Amino acid sequence: MKSVRAPARRFFRRRVGYDAFQGGTMGSRKRIALLFTTANFYYRDVAAGVAAYVARHGLDWELIAADLSACSIEQVAQWRIEGIIAEMDQPQAVEKLARARACLVGVGSASDDTPPGSFSLAGSDNFALVRSAYHYLVGQGARHMAMYSLPAAYNRHWVGERDSAFARLCRADGASAPLYRGHEPSVFAWESQLDELTAWLDGLPKPVAILAVNDTRARHLIQACAMAPPALAAQISIVGIDNDPLVQTLARVPISSVMHATDAIGSAAAALMHEDMLGLGLGVRRVLLPPSGMNGPALRGVSHGAAVARALHFIGLNATARIKAEQVARHVGLSRSWLERQFQRELGHSVHDAIFRRRLEAAERMLAEGGVTMAEVAARCGFSSVQYLYSVFARERGCTPRLYRDQRGPGAAPAAG
Repeated sequence: MKSVRAPARRFFRRRVGYDAFQGGTMGSRKRIALLFTTANFYYRDVAAGVAAYVARHGLDWELIAADLSACSIEQVAQWRIEGIIAEMDQPQAVEKLARARACLVGVGSASDDTPPGSFSLAGSDNFALVRSAYHYLVGQGARHMAMYSLPAAYNRHWVGERDSAFARLCRADGASAPLYRGHEPSVFAWESQLDELTAWLDGLPKPVAILAVNDTRARHLIQACAMAPPALAAQISIVGIDNDPLVQTLARVPISSVMHATDAIGSAAAALMHEDMLGLGLGVRRVLLPPSGMNGPALRGVSHGAAVARALHFIGLNATARIKAEQVARHVGLSRSWLERQFQRELGHSVHDAIFRRRLEAAERMLAEGGVTMAEVAARCGFSSVQYLYSVFARERGCTPRLYRDQRGPGAAPAAG
């Protein structure tokens, strides 16, 4: 333990003075310890947000930064401090800190499903982070979604929360949600892990948009795409979460990534601490903030806005289920008239036309694959009857469905209709 504690003692003697740490008060000054993993860029930026709040409000706070992994909880409990702002990715450490005689505020990321703690929390909203990434990928125009995550770990509660958020969003769209956790990164097994990741990508339906649970995982995907045949890589869109500057620097191509509102999170944590020190009696609170935006290249080949992109994605997943334009508008959260105007302006046709086109495309694919009856094609592609299917093909393709199948389908004999 001595080898761990000694660096922390040397740091604090330089920062606030040994005598101040041992006892004396410094007038009305409050000592606030910032206990973060200082190598993590997220917490460094949060610390800057805390400092900005202190300066903005003219608070007489002495901010003491220390690495949570480099000092024991018992040592922290002996410090003469009035407040602690600590990362919550080490839950056992934070729960121990909650028993210290100081105000405690946790910082990190959470969701509505995060179990309540005995301390207030300021952090990123995991659901909002994933939703922002999901909508970005919808704008890429891919019909299929997947997620590359991480193995579960006691200090990575945010992984499970982001996985659940992705599954929830896919469920709401009526889409499947393939998830690959992979392995813990290992230098010794990296080549085999990369081969497994490439094989997973190859087995996904294409084109596919993939959400990486963080930027490090996004970089792994980019490396796998670099190894894969160009035809495979061209059908994959990737977005990460965190906007990690180191990963962005190391990546061979730019990574689109969701950015945390780190300054605002630091300010929120300081505000929670400030309110507790004023004795306002507000109790345990949780402040979850949405992302500040997206960093990365513009959407590839997309000229329509977010509402139309989401509507087209929903239509692509559900057109064959005989959805109506009203359902599409309801899903997007807009009135049908407003959405219809957007479709006409951006695409030159109606929502109903978009649904119809997807049904026709689905019927053409089934006929080209062969092995199905006309009744099956009509039922599975959202057409009310075989007669209606025939009239649609006569009007749109100038032939019967049977002739279309004979001309485009496999060489095997056509199935009975």
